[in-house]
Amino acid sequence: MNNPVLQRIYDSIALRLYAACKSWAGEMSRDRLILDVENGTVKDTSGKTWPIEIIGTYSKLSHSWRWAWANDDSSVPSGVTSASRKMHDLGTKMQLAELVDESLDIDLEGATQLAMIATGVSGCHALYPAEHSAGFVFLASRVPILDENARSPDLRQAATRIAEGLAELPIASHEVAVEGLFAETDVAVLRNDNILTAANPRGESLTIEFDHVGGRIVKVSFQSAGSATLS
Repeated sequence: MNNPVLQRIYDSIALRLYAACKSWAGEMSRDRLILDVENGTVKDTSGKTWPIEIIGTYSKLSHSWRWAWANDDSSVPSGVTSASRKMHDLGTKMQLAELVDESLDIDLEGATQLAMIATGVSGCHALYPAEHSAGFVFLASRVPILDENARSPDLRQAATRIAEGLAELPIASHEVAVEGLFAETDVAVLRNDNILTAANPRGESLTIEFDHVGGRIVKVSFQSAGSATLS
């Protein structure tokens, strides 16, 4: 992503949404999906239904992204595009062309980053790119996905999420991503120069060392309650 402001926002929410997005994708991709735009829901063939927002669409033909707020179809209820419209408001306030231009000529990775930003900033819980013959419709879940332990995360699982997320996602700043992962949780985060230590009420701790130049992770160590440190 060329815009450093948007890249930083993306980094701050990417790891936090990563596990939820993977979990939702695992459920959604098993069946043919039925999108009910009028009621703002998507349903699989088993009958399970999720309330959703439409963030935007990506065209495989023109290799372009289009925000849902720019949709000219009057049959689309405003509530289904509210997350998208929040991005337009934010873009107007911060003078970010990527959020106020109706469409952008970008690749699928860039479109996914924009949709992820909209998901996290608007308070939605997960993102799913529903594929069709001509492209993708990006759907955001309005209900928690794998959110039961979000306030008090297992730090061993967090270490795994960090490693997998950094390997799969286009994250520029590891430091911003890790700090964003623990935001809005009961994990206490302490910084000492290039060392970040995270501790939860269960007595687990995670120590992460960053390099001094690019803020990249060089070492992660986990310690369970009353045990030795594992690197």
